[in-house]
Amino acid sequence: MTDEGILAIARAELDQAIRESDWERAARAADSLHRACLDRAGLEHPADAAVRVVREAFFAQKPSAEPPGSLSGNRELAKVLEDVLAVRDSLMAMANGDLSKTIAVKGFLGGSLKMLQAHLNHLTWQTKMVAKGDFSQRVDFMGEFAEAFNDMVAQLDEARKKITESEERYRSFFTSVEAIKLIVDPATGAVMDANPAAMEFYGYDREQLRGMSIRDLDTEPARESLAELANIAANKKGHGFFRHRLASGELREIEVYASLIQFKGISLVMYSIHDVTELRRLEQIRQDVERIVRHDLKSPLTGLINIPQMLMDDANLTAQQREMLALVAASGQKMLRQINSALELHKIESGTYRLVAQECDPAELIRENVRLMSVSMGVDPGLISIREHGTAGPGCRIPLKTDLLLLDIVLMNLLRNALEASEPGARVGVDIFEDGPEVVISVSNGQPVPAEVRDRFFEKYATAGKKGGTGLGTYSAAIMTRALGGSIAMETADETGTKVTVRIPATH
Repeated sequence: MTDEGILAIARAELDQAIRESDWERAARAADSLHRACLDRAGLEHPADAAVRVVREAFFAQKPSAEPPGSLSGNRELAKVLEDVLAVRDSLMAMANGDLSKTIAVKGFLGGSLKMLQAHLNHLTWQTKMVAKGDFSQRVDFMGEFAEAFNDMVAQLDEARKKITESEERYRSFFTSVEAIKLIVDPATGAVMDANPAAMEFYGYDREQLRGMSIRDLDTEPARESLAELANIAANKKGHGFFRHRLASGELREIEVYASLIQFKGISLVMYSIHDVTELRRLEQIRQDVERIVRHDLKSPLTGLINIPQMLMDDANLTAQQREMLALVAASGQKMLRQINSALELHKIESGTYRLVAQECDPAELIRENVRLMSVSMGVDPGLISIREHGTAGPGCRIPLKTDLLLLDIVLMNLLRNALEASEPGARVGVDIFEDGPEVVISVSNGQPVPAEVRDRFFEKYATAGKKGGTGLGTYSAAIMTRALGGSIAMETADETGTKVTVRIPATH
């Protein structure tokens, strides 16, 4: 139907309703006529414009702070827009860890946000106090989280007491006696002399020690002991960790600083020995405490993620409330992934990791990480392009069977690293394809890796140029990829930027 026909029908409907005094029908007809006129003029209906503006305030990357021209005088819309943006800014700030932002919105929602912010600020302060050694802190709000937090602090307090007692014994041991020293012939390994501290430590008198070889004390094979002595003689110094057997048969972990000395024209090696058996035990305690902290944090985080998702099933929630709950859940998921990453990294480094293979969709994992980063980091999903090149054709799912959690962590770290290294608004590309028995995933960005870290890009704590960078993202991605039986490589150039490529067996 032509525009003239639509206008004629609308006018006729309006005239008929007015003659019949059917004012509700007349209002609908007038609105239809109004819309038809606006369509004819190529203009947007004010109600549609208002809905669009509010929707953009919720979902757009950079929403407008003012109503558009035709609605610029609408004070009610301007106030709604102001409140929506204030809630959005407050939630984004809390999701990114900024608890200092002033919450401008008022009313029930504003009060709830302020209460949440106050709780988080108080919890942050309490956590800092625990970090400083105040284990009297307890939380009496936030339900199950409070119980888990209080249990964690109690366990930390108990572990701290044990560590303090062990450290005091360790310090007492080293300060109450002179340093343990042995003089050894580097050619034969014969013990030439020992000080009183060495006699006390090993449980032999001086003559007994002088009749022994370093090979009698060291539990390593004789050839390795002599090779170490030869290395010290060649370099005039040395350092290492060994396990020595005492007269009682007890094995002790020792740290040795060795130096080449001259005595009556003869080259000898002086061993300065430190018993680190207790230190190794304390290190194990520290690792156990770290595992306790990571494990106990997972329980409250599960509630932090699941409860908002359950609440979002309530049909009475407003769009603002749904967005707030989604932000809370996304923040919880971000923290949970960081904890899972630390736990898996610890398993790999300690040699306890066991690969559990299951069907994976790498493209979907990447899309899920992009969705999470869009909420937690404010990343524009449109800046990340994902291209699948399956043998069945472009865009077809590529089959992969490996450890889902480990692969997810690898992809998250590589995506985050590429985004953080890129200029604002720069694009990041992800390509997935099959290469024989392997699935290949590459993540590219336009920024080159700084020259000073290129040779140690995958080493622990290697970082440069990134604010807040720890150097752990690429390190964990590398060792996790190798744990999956794969390989990882980096290519970078000033002209083309950087590409990190992961190759993983398609099946295990």
